[in-house]
Amino acid sequence: MSQYINKSHSVTALLYHLVFPAKFFPPELMGAHIGPSPAHTTGRRHTVAFRAATALFGHLGVEWNVSTITERDRIQLRRIISLHKDLRPLLHGGTVVRIDPTDPAAWGHGVVSGDKRDALFTYVQLTTSATSVPHALRLAGLDPHANYEISVVSISDEPYGPMRSEPAWMETSVTLAGELAMSLGVAMPVCNPETAVLVRVRAQ
Repeated sequence: MSQYINKSHSVTALLYHLVFPAKFFPPELMGAHIGPSPAHTTGRRHTVAFRAATALFGHLGVEWNVSTITERDRIQLRRIISLHKDLRPLLHGGTVVRIDPTDPAAWGHGVVSGDKRDALFTYVQLTTSATSVPHALRLAGLDPHANYEISVVSISDEPYGPMRSEPAWMETSVTLAGELAMSLGVAMPVCNPETAVLVRVRAQ
């Protein structure tokens, strides 16, 4: 058997492909690669940020001829590879959590460290929501008695969607009790379809 399950760049393009394999295999065994756009296996077109945010939670790799990419894409690629290196102990050593969707057009999941002091979550807008205001992202698996600093992990300068401004907490950060972060969550921006928001959560 291969050392990891190769989900390739087509999986990087669309989150649905990660949902069911993740029920049987740990993230470090799922090879999610950042490939070109359009993907040569599916023809799908996605931003580097969306492909990278998906691949980040797996056995991240690059399946792309980097000699042909733009300088802007190269900067984003460096940023996500550096981030993955920094977060590897958390991503491949923490507990995977799945967030029950309250909006069928969106999906959320994350990884929480064993001591519940560090976590990374992602909110994914799969398709256009029926509601004008996105549902909050409830951050599962935290310590209800701890206080957490919650901030956005930026891997791109591209806007998430058509909003003129993002929720106030995204401009800097916000501190919430774990109980509130899990029960109420944090507001999400209005996102274009197939856009991901990365959220870092650290105990104070």
